[in-house]
Amino acid sequence: MKTVNIVKHSRVAVVGSQPGTPNAEDRTLTRRISARIRHRRQGIGLTQVELARRVGVSRSAVAQWETARSGLSSIHLVQLAEALNLTATYLLEGSPEQFHDDAPTPDEQNLLEIYRRLHKTERAQLLHRGRELLVAQGNNPA
Repeated sequence: MKTVNIVKHSRVAVVGSQPGTPNAEDRTLTRRISARIRHRRQGIGLTQVELARRVGVSRSAVAQWETARSGLSSIHLVQLAEALNLTATYLLEGSPEQFHDDAPTPDEQNLLEIYRRLHKTERAQLLHRGRELLVAQGNNPA
């Protein structure tokens, strides 16, 4: 895959270095993006295989992105951001607006699916236990 330098804000590009020897800035950017991908994937409990399926690539591609051994196309960057429930800007720049507030994380989706499959009594028990966990952490349950 041919890769080019990232040009912020005004152009669609491919994340990574140009063919040949990448410069230090390219390597640093690629490592930061790789770390953000890996950190988020692990944080939401996805395996590389699961993330690869969501993006439509091989597990090997995900591994190469996470270890900064391979550049990342802008299309895959957008797909990764969606799969990880992040903004592409966060992956690129580490901006504070990292999450899409309107879309649930995979763990939230799984929890909702579990909740919906439970009987009314078990739903009440699950909610009660969730509130207990919040109190144990020092949070005020709503």
